[in-house]
This record gives sequence, C-alpha cells and structure tokens, in this order.
Amino acid sequence: QLAQPLLLQRIVRAVAAHEQGEGMWLAVLVGLNGVVGSLAKEQQLFATFCLGAELRSLSVALVYRTALSLRAASAPPSTANLLSNDAQKLLDALPLIHLLWACPLMILA
Repeated sequence: QLAQPLLLQRIVRAVAAHEQGEGMWLAVLVGLNGVVGSLAKEQQLFATFCLGAELRSLSVALVYRTALSLRAASAPPSTANLLSNDAQKLLDALPLIHLLWACPLMILA
C-alpha cells in the first residue's frame, strides 16, 4: 500500500514532463502492484483460516475429551456444546487478530 502513492506521484511527474514511455510503464506497475497486493492478502487470509481450523479442531477435541472424562453429574451435557461454540469463535476471530498489528502499519504507510 505504500508503493501505490509513490508510483502515482511518479506518474504525475512523468505526465508533467511529457515522458509518455515512463508513464506507461509506471501505469503497468500500478496495476501489477494491485494484483500482487491482492494475491498476498488472500494468501495471508488462507494461512490464518487454516491455522484457525487447526486450532478449532484441537480445542474441540480437548473439550470433548475433558467432557467425556468428567462424570455426567459434575458437568451438564450442554457444556461441551457451548465450549465448541467458543472454539468456532476462535476460528472466526483469528484473521481479525492479525489486523491488530497490521492496521496501524497500513495507516502509517
């Protein structure tokens, strides 16, 4: 996201100086910048969703193992279901946790 404004600034300078060849290449670079940025963002989202799915499956397995080891009198049956819902929320929140450190950098850039 930092490269886009810098490339646009160079395009404006190239147009003001009537350098059409350089302006065309810079316009192509702006387009490629968008494509590469989009691919990188989607790859990051895919990685965080895969990690979230693994964490969810591990936490659900742990919850059910614990629920099965407890006696029925000590824990109601709905406890395991509620805890598996919490594991799903962990899966949903993982990509957003990444934005806690990424958004300030995007704003500064």
